[in-house]
Amino acid sequence: MRRAMRLALAWCAMTLGASALARGARIGPERAARGGDRGEEGGGERPSTRVDGADARAPRDRAIEFDRIERVSWRPHAEVYRGFLTREECDHLKALATPSLGRSTVVDASNGGSVPSDIRTSSGMFLLRGEDDVVASIERRIASWTHVPESHGEGFQVLRYEFGQEYRPHFDYFQDEFNQKREKGGQRVATVLMYLTDVEEGGETIFPDAEAGANPGGGDDASSCAAGKLFGDKFRDAFGVDEEDAWARQSKARIGLFSPGGPLAQQLSMHHTVLIVNDTVFAHGGLVPRHVEFGLDKLNRAVTDWMRGKEIKDDETRQALGMAIGGVRDSIVWHRAYGTEKFATDEDRSTSCELLGKTLGMIDGVSRLVVGHTPQLGGANCECNGQIWRIDVGMSFGVLGAEPQVLEIDGDEVRVLSSSSVREKTKA
Repeated sequence: MRRAMRLALAWCAMTLGASALARGARIGPERAARGGDRGEEGGGERPSTRVDGADARAPRDRAIEFDRIERVSWRPHAEVYRGFLTREECDHLKALATPSLGRSTVVDASNGGSVPSDIRTSSGMFLLRGEDDVVASIERRIASWTHVPESHGEGFQVLRYEFGQEYRPHFDYFQDEFNQKREKGGQRVATVLMYLTDVEEGGETIFPDAEAGANPGGGDDASSCAAGKLFGDKFRDAFGVDEEDAWARQSKARIGLFSPGGPLAQQLSMHHTVLIVNDTVFAHGGLVPRHVEFGLDKLNRAVTDWMRGKEIKDDETRQALGMAIGGVRDSIVWHRAYGTEKFATDEDRSTSCELLGKTLGMIDGVSRLVVGHTPQLGGANCECNGQIWRIDVGMSFGVLGAEPQVLEIDGDEVRVLSSSSVREKTKA
């Protein structure tokens, strides 16, 4: 989250080489709408990259100074390199970027394109890879530090955050199928942020889900926002500090934290209600054909908006929330037809497996569903010839107090891992 007048530069590493990415004209606001969240190949004559008043010839490449690097978190892996850019490099990059700055956009998951969004209110533009000697020198320095080849880097994205502007909690990696394609350069695997200006307060980048003990806010001099007060007074008020009764205080805290717009609800909103990874779909309770017919992306967006506290006005979103989290028996969150550990009759098994098979058949490339919600007395298990895996083992002391188990999926091989043993399972 960034809340100050600040210029920053972002570089993202990709799983594949950038190939023809950003080999055409520099991308400014007039072309960003066609380029998603990263620069696209363009046509036409390459423009001049020399900027009046800036020396475009880079000095000799600087060596990496490891004593300037501070690790702030292992999960996520995050480091701060102080003094990575010289003042002259910062000024040069600002001079290159400023004339082309336009409204920042985010990736449209439905088509991989670019759309404006209230979650990102900055202005920005893209530089070419190797825009000039100064840029090329910085790219080589990044490669030396990160051990990621220059060929696997995107063109620099220069961003400006004015007072009150921000980019709310988000993931830098792509969640749409279009930008992960080989010809686009593949999935993003790392990001380097370089700050081009300094401010009295604010302007930090934070990691709200960093592991305990990490320093995700950037130091003891971090602003109140970066120090963890991401959600204003709601975070403090949620703990019910004015309640003397312990039960009332706990109840108020849970309601305040998890209600739509609450601090934890906003963090949870960053996760999908239905998630597809390779050939596996994950859902808390289950999926039925009407969920797929309605659209899993629409269901995910509806729940995200609701958890963030957005006012729900349209009927379609209300319908989506009913299917996703409503009290009906076949909502995604409360569904239990697939979670029954032992079906009462063969007919019940046949009916559930047939419904599951129909549902999975409607999702391209998916072969199994993983669900929780219903505790399994015998531990994680599968049914319907490996098409359904049930992984709620009841770890809570208030349920079964069972040991943790992990489902490992490696191609067609699926197995359950536990602290006491590794149990091989059938091919799914």
